[in-house]
Amino acid sequence: MHAWLKRAVAGLLSAVTLLGGGLLTAGTANADEIRMPDIGKTITSLTASAATTYPRELVNGDFDYLPAGGWNVISPKLNTSRGKFTSVDPVNGQYIRNAHVADGNVAWVKWDGFDASKFGWISDQKGGKPQGFVTDHANSVELQRDNDTDNTYAEIVGSENGKSIYQKIDTQNSADAVYTVRFDHAALSSEYADGMQALVNGKPVTMTRIGGNKAGDKTGWTGTDIVTHATNTDHYRHDGQWATYEGKVTIPANTPVSTFMFKSLNEAKPDMGNLIDNLTFKIAYRLSYDANGGTGQVPSRTETGRTETAASGTDGTVRLAADKSAGPESGTTTDDRRVLTDTTARQDDGTSQRTITRSDGSVRVETIADTGAVSGCQVYYPAGAKITLATAKMDSDCWDSSQISKTNRTFYGWSANTDANDKDVPVADTMDRATLDANAETQITMPARAKTVYALWAINPTLTYDVNAPAGTNAPVAPASKTVPYNTAATDTSGWVAGDAGKITGYTFQGWYTGKDGAAKYDFTAKLTSDATVYAKWTANACTVKYDAGGGQGSMPDQKFTFGVPQNLTRNTFTRSGWAFTGWKRADTGDAYQDGQQVANLICTPNGGAPFVAQWTPNAAAINYNANPPAGRTAGGQGTANWTGHTGDTQAIGANGWTVDGYTFIGWNTSADGKGTAYAPGTTWIANGTLTLYAQWTPGEAGLTYDGNGATGGKTDPQNGVTDQKVNVRQNGFTRDGYTFWRWDTQADCRGKAVNPGDKWTLQGSSTLYACWAGVARTLTYHGNGATGGNTAEQSGHTGDELTTNANGFTRDGYTFVRWDTAKDGSGIAYGEGKNGVGRYTMKPAGNDLYAIWKANPATIQYRNDWPNTTGSTPDTTGNTGQDVTIAQNGFTRPGYTFTGWARDRRTNPSLQPGGRYTLTPGTTTLWAQWKADPAHLIYNSNSGSTSQTRRTDGVVDQTLTVIANPFTRTGYTFTGWNTQADGRGRTYTAGNGFRLVADPKSNPVNTSVLYAQWRINRVTLKFNPNGGTGGYPDITADAFTTVTIPADAKEPKVQRPGFRFTGWAMKPTPGAGDTILSPGKGTVSMPDRGSITVYAQWAPAMTTLPFTGGHAQVPTIWLYAGFALMLIALGVMMPMLRMRMAATKRTGKHMPITGGKHAK
Repeated sequence: MHAWLKRAVAGLLSAVTLLGGGLLTAGTANADEIRMPDIGKTITSLTASAATTYPRELVNGDFDYLPAGGWNVISPKLNTSRGKFTSVDPVNGQYIRNAHVADGNVAWVKWDGFDASKFGWISDQKGGKPQGFVTDHANSVELQRDNDTDNTYAEIVGSENGKSIYQKIDTQNSADAVYTVRFDHAALSSEYADGMQALVNGKPVTMTRIGGNKAGDKTGWTGTDIVTHATNTDHYRHDGQWATYEGKVTIPANTPVSTFMFKSLNEAKPDMGNLIDNLTFKIAYRLSYDANGGTGQVPSRTETGRTETAASGTDGTVRLAADKSAGPESGTTTDDRRVLTDTTARQDDGTSQRTITRSDGSVRVETIADTGAVSGCQVYYPAGAKITLATAKMDSDCWDSSQISKTNRTFYGWSANTDANDKDVPVADTMDRATLDANAETQITMPARAKTVYALWAINPTLTYDVNAPAGTNAPVAPASKTVPYNTAATDTSGWVAGDAGKITGYTFQGWYTGKDGAAKYDFTAKLTSDATVYAKWTANACTVKYDAGGGQGSMPDQKFTFGVPQNLTRNTFTRSGWAFTGWKRADTGDAYQDGQQVANLICTPNGGAPFVAQWTPNAAAINYNANPPAGRTAGGQGTANWTGHTGDTQAIGANGWTVDGYTFIGWNTSADGKGTAYAPGTTWIANGTLTLYAQWTPGEAGLTYDGNGATGGKTDPQNGVTDQKVNVRQNGFTRDGYTFWRWDTQADCRGKAVNPGDKWTLQGSSTLYACWAGVARTLTYHGNGATGGNTAEQSGHTGDELTTNANGFTRDGYTFVRWDTAKDGSGIAYGEGKNGVGRYTMKPAGNDLYAIWKANPATIQYRNDWPNTTGSTPDTTGNTGQDVTIAQNGFTRPGYTFTGWARDRRTNPSLQPGGRYTLTPGTTTLWAQWKADPAHLIYNSNSGSTSQTRRTDGVVDQTLTVIANPFTRTGYTFTGWNTQADGRGRTYTAGNGFRLVADPKSNPVNTSVLYAQWRINRVTLKFNPNGGTGGYPDITADAFTTVTIPADAKEPKVQRPGFRFTGWAMKPTPGAGDTILSPGKGTVSMPDRGSITVYAQWAPAMTTLPFTGGHAQVPTIWLYAGFALMLIALGVMMPMLRMRMAATKRTGKHMPITGGKHAK
């Protein structure tokens, strides 16, 4: 049998139900009374609970279930003119032997070991028609064998036309399910075009031809009435004649049994035609997404709360995950962009290409990697399919969480929980992260039933503000609470600013903290996964009056005030020359106060200070100016006007208005000889009394300078002095190439006054002497000025000769010759520009040198940085080769590091600084940023509450420090290590570990890390000492500092002492008068910080009551033990006396009581 797919048997028909006759008509699976073609038994109201068990899928779809020995047993005789065929009676377990051979002992025979549940098929034939050479039975099914391929197949038309073969299938499902039916169909021969239908519960299924044949039946045909052609003429040779058909049908929920029927419509003859083989089907179950109380659209394009009516015939609108080429998805889209086609094609590289077209004309193509899981955007899936649920992200699948919402909730994913009855159940909304993470599923495996996944909602946490106002104050209205999406930070929306002293009079708001005690500041960047409350922290304002002299002299100590407590201001002790004190004035509020005034409810500025400034009334003041000329001199000019005003006025010192020949005014002084206080014109004087200022004079400066007058080297220092000072003329210190010094002259052309070295010279202002030179024959020299090749010949002449300059003969790599110039930098006189250097030149007495001037090619400096964690950029510096440029400022940033400069290598000390100068070289020069690590700190915090201590270790960013051993102690606790968080939820360190210092600009100081000591409270033991008794009570272990109650059963009989009674426990073996006796069940013991503590059993002698004449008496029981011993001895002595006493009693008739009888208790 060449079957394209073999299906396993999923169910078993009861053998006892196939022993009778009858007929189930297609489409009557739910009839009130059905005559089953099995044992003739009538089953009323067929439901899912019917006694008959049906398979979950088609059985024997390849028709390979044959008697042992196969066709050699069914038709042992060969008829060469015909093929082999037979009819099978599934009700009676028989088949026709040698049906194709007229003389071959044709007969219905028993099928040994026949199992109707494995054969599966039955027909609606009535029987009685010829079949081969016998009469056909009712409900029989005809099988045939292909003469070429030995393939076994069925012929729908056995002995009666218009009939069907069928099977009943268990289709009980809690939700609609899609069944994909596939089979091969062939016509009997080329003379006929056979037609048939596939029906489910009596309704035709729309089939699509997915495999063609030799007869030209092409793929793609769709319809309910199947017609297949053939090219063969032999009725038993069908190789290549089969066409494959496939269709889908949605069976509604709670349909317990369905009939899958294959009916002949058009056949070759009344007793032959419509061949069928390889029947299979696949079941796909509905995957539903439930919003779990949310609103909006869920995946699979189905609307929340909408119930879709399943198709009873074909499913043209549903989509199966197992069939990527199925039609568009069901449901609607909110934007009216209906999906027209959604196909997925397998690629050669193992991926799949998905193409989606919509009603608005848009097309999206995406590549899907083969992960073994299918998209969760379909409607139906086969059992066992791995499904990636629709993601909440805005990616390429069908859905994202923006399409669904729930009040005060955040979508967390999908849950796939089931209860004990395998029923899908939602997870209640919660804030618990562990519950959410434990229930969030991204992938499921499809069960063999409908599956519902529920939206998993995280309850949005709320941040609440608590004003936490100090007692007795008027609390401001608390800011509104803020609810944020789950696992996001709640930013501070209070609008309150730390340092605000205006919300509660006398208090300053310090910020929001995690507790009422204000121990830890709340981190508004922390992500919330539960409700949180933040508490305002307040500090009482301290007010200090700071006394300011207000221009006066002296000092007064600050005076502290408490808000609401009356107190007198300190009396003024400031003094101010020329001023009278009038009282105080607050600099911040402008309020005026009298000296010594009583003040109450003084409110300070936020920094805690109240500035009180002394107030003064000014006296009259003046400035008088004096020309004060030098001795023997007379002052000229307009002079400087005097000024009058009042003490405290601000007045600029006047400009000098006098002149003295030969002298320069240098300022004012309060003393004529200049030994007082100096004042410069324009400076400010705060008026106080009368200020007399004297002009100060100094002889005018004079100097003699020497001009080289064409010198090419050397120098002659100038001579400086004052007017009329005598100096000796200096010797010449200049040199001039090609010249000899002659003398000095007062004119540059040497036609003025001749002066020789050593002559006397009187200084008058600024004078210049010029060197005079005698010229000689000279040579005009050409310089390459950076040339890399070539030469230009010199030219000879004398000073004043006019020459024609030579054309340039030099070359310079990367440069173009421009001209000759008398200066190397081209700033001198140019010659021959544009003429290759040819021009006119006059020989000079010296310095006959011409330099080649070159035009440089462009050059660039690029700035680079390859250190980690660096951002930013620095623009290139461009120019020309040889150009002197400014090194650019650094544009890079590196947290925790300070830029130190630029270097030509990636890792070296910087050689260049921003703003420095650099000469460009040809091409591109790369400069690399260099950095120095900033200081960083590691603080060790004892983490012991309000008494926490710290210790700091310093280093630099990225330096690894060795974690120190614990230097702190904490009574009642044992140190367990270090952690980056006070609550121990950060990273743990132990002594000797390496700790890398990191950059942190927000810390104080910056780049500061903190390690918090971690502590474990000590466990201590309470011991019970019987203290002379026996027995005991088990030790009790508890935390240090806790209070332990003596157990109620810590008494007799667990501890005993013969002759004594237990009275309780004490902290000492023998407690004093003031010590407490601890009663079991009531007494408490305060546990120590470490080790153990012992309580001691307390005992008192046990008391026994004895009867005596006239009453009772109690004696310690222990005495009785000793008394018994003495009594036994005494009885031996007293017995004769007792007998005598008893005899006397009998004689007198009186009763004599005997003490010491039985114990009363």
